[in-house]
Amino acid sequence: MGLSCFTCIEYNTGDMGPEVYFRPEVDNSVGSIRMHGHRIIFVDIFTQIALILSDASGDTVSQATTGTNQYMFYTKKAGDSSGTWKAQFVSTETYKWQLYYAHYYNANARSSVPMTEDGFYFGDNNRVYQFSVAESYRLNSLPPEVVDMTQLNAQFINPADGKTVDYLKDFNAGDQVHFSDIIIDISYDATEDATTFYFTEDTYEENIGWKFAGNLLDQYSAGDVLNLTFDVLNVGNYQGITFESLDYFEAAYAHNNGAAYPNIQDYQ
Repeated sequence: MGLSCFTCIEYNTGDMGPEVYFRPEVDNSVGSIRMHGHRIIFVDIFTQIALILSDASGDTVSQATTGTNQYMFYTKKAGDSSGTWKAQFVSTETYKWQLYYAHYYNANARSSVPMTEDGFYFGDNNRVYQFSVAESYRLNSLPPEVVDMTQLNAQFINPADGKTVDYLKDFNAGDQVHFSDIIIDISYDATEDATTFYFTEDTYEENIGWKFAGNLLDQYSAGDVLNLTFDVLNVGNYQGITFESLDYFEAAYAHNNGAAYPNIQDYQ
């Protein structure tokens, strides 16, 4: 396997523009290629990145717009040209991403590629989950009664080693998470017919936008406190690890794949 990882790329800031690319050497011994990106902030669930893979002739052989929990997998074709390929990671927004590229020798099918690699588990439907090999990945403490955006993001960080993971440190599948935070800004997009609520994530000093269906400007304003309740879901399992998500996050991921925006009433 050949592997390259770009860590903590902040797009459209300073000298960094909207594109990061890697130029791997791909010959006939390479059978398949994987690309994916992960947002540094786990709770930034609507952000997406464009993945573009081109062969040595400059022809695009695969491309996808993915969220932070998706990967693009390409099985090399017999007619693909060998030489210097181009793997592009494109974002028009000012966000920090971790970017990953890997290719596999003599691997001509998804089933021949490892299911786990470098702390990632590659599941069905191009879904990727992060996990930690640290044994004490849960605090086993009483869950907090209420969390704000910063505290919710911290739930997806392993306290043993500081790695982002796809499970909560204080909650289990079947639990409920009560969210409460101040709306710092709010906007409505008529084209999308969706309202975006912005909250501050203090650890990384970024504003996080969560979207809900419809025009909600007559019900909420900047400065209001938004209270929501989420269900913790089991979304996968691997060797004793239960991957978890929130029902709102899953609705957001479904929207990124073509479903409607989540309704805010479902979480109140």
